[in-house]
Amino acid sequence: MIKQPNNLKQLALALQGKLIGINHPFTLNNSLSIDTRSLLPGQLFIALEGNQVDGHHYVPQAFEKGAIACIVSKPIESTTGSLLSVSDTSKTLTLIAKLYRHYFSGLVIGLTGSCGKTSTKEMITHILNQTGVTLSTYKNYNNLIGVPLTLSQLQPKHQYAVVEMGTNQPGEINQLTQLVQPDIRLLLNAEAAHLEQLKDIAGVAKEKGDILNNLSSHNTVILNKDSGFFNDWNDKAAQQSAKIKVFSIKNTEVDVYATHIKPTEQGTLFQLCTLQKKAWINFLLRGEHQVSNACAATAIALAAGINWHIIVQSLQTMQPYAGRGQCFSLSNGAIIIDDSYNANPFSTKAAIDSLSESQQPVKVLILGDMGELGPFQKQAHQEIGYYARLKGIDSVLTCGHASQWTLEGFQQGGKHFELQSELIHFLTQDFIQPQMAILIKGSRSSKMENIVSFCKQYHHNKLNSFIS
Repeated sequence: MIKQPNNLKQLALALQGKLIGINHPFTLNNSLSIDTRSLLPGQLFIALEGNQVDGHHYVPQAFEKGAIACIVSKPIESTTGSLLSVSDTSKTLTLIAKLYRHYFSGLVIGLTGSCGKTSTKEMITHILNQTGVTLSTYKNYNNLIGVPLTLSQLQPKHQYAVVEMGTNQPGEINQLTQLVQPDIRLLLNAEAAHLEQLKDIAGVAKEKGDILNNLSSHNTVILNKDSGFFNDWNDKAAQQSAKIKVFSIKNTEVDVYATHIKPTEQGTLFQLCTLQKKAWINFLLRGEHQVSNACAATAIALAAGINWHIIVQSLQTMQPYAGRGQCFSLSNGAIIIDDSYNANPFSTKAAIDSLSESQQPVKVLILGDMGELGPFQKQAHQEIGYYARLKGIDSVLTCGHASQWTLEGFQQGGKHFELQSELIHFLTQDFIQPQMAILIKGSRSSKMENIVSFCKQYHHNKLNSFIS
């Protein structure tokens, strides 16, 4: 690895490029941007070429916003600032991220799984922030572009980095793991998600298991005993020299586990346990799946050397993450469970479990399409309908195309809408009653957060209209 750059010329050399313009001072305290709308003065702008947008068109705007330099792979006719000319800006994004990672001396945590990545990332970050400044993946920047951008935010002030790694095609987790080089690695689960490219759950498990590649005695691996692929992953890790820690909500012969899990008005009550210690947690997040995530976060924190009392206190104060099980009351008393951020069959069933535990007498599921299920699309949506009926859900409203098959499984008490506008119109016809608990869920492509926003605003306006 080349020495740490202190000017643009040295950076260009490290990136196998050429400096055009003034050789300004540069350190790794200058982070990266790929979007001029959010670019900050002093950042590097990388002109990525996408299917719809070419960043090279925004080089002038980048300099207007105060970029220290722009990394480009095409000629720029006129410019007011320094350019770093490279052969491929996408590959350069990875190269510069490797620089940031190489010179970061703090603890790096990498995690992957089909479900619960972001919630667990937020829990880990919340715990670690109690003892040191922590950088974590922004929103869902967990792919081959988002992860390098996350690493480029690393600064000397950071003591920890929590990096979420996602995938929708073979080979991504291996590439990301090589880039992130996590000291501690968490493998949550493997479920039916992104099946268009990963083919089946076994393909998902193999892809997720690549986070366990190239382990050493320096690494700690955190594994989920409750996953059907635990033995495969445990064997893979055991064949290398890493330390292995295990969590569960079903087995007590592990390093971290939970017992006495009980839904409450505010969230979930459970006892968090290790082999030496126990504590009751009044958790503000709902569902056993979130308790499992809390166990995973605890195992990570313990491996990072965090004090038990700090872990317990942090879990007690952890707030629900936007779109992942947030619960709020409408003006008429109905309860909305906002789990609209994303959906796959496993996470949808977990959310239905949470809905079924609500103390509201009438339980309604509003479901958008679950995406990237390939040939399993119809069967997966039908099974959600069967499961909702089995769990005592009273009514199911679906929106989109594939979600119509959910009603085939549910069989009665449901209604399908092709368009969100049709669903919204239906909801204005006094469908939502005070005694209801309503779960709203769907994949990102379904944009079910629009339905959540409508419910909030519509009932707020109705209340204001009544008062006035």
